Amino acid sequence: MLETTSENQCPIIDPRDAEYIDSMPDPAEREAAICALAAYRRDDRLKAGDPVPELDLFDLSDLSRKHLAAPRDCPLVLFFGSYT
Repeated sequence: MLETTSENQCPIIDPRDAEYIDSMPDPAEREAAICALAAYRRDDRLKAGDPVPELDLFDLSDLSRKHLAAPRDCPLVLFFGSYT
């Protein structure tokens, strides 16, 4: 099983991540996955179920600013990507 050491500096590895990384036969691929976790999965980031902070977003259709206040009384889902 994958172990967090001072060499790989991975802050958060849940069991699903560890199982997937352990299944990778290429050591370079495993290292890339660990580096991605270390770069993007941090304790100070929002997690599923965390309250949504206040957000200012831009509507690309008319470049208007949209303000989303916190706390919200309903779930919020944001989709990022291209729909062309």
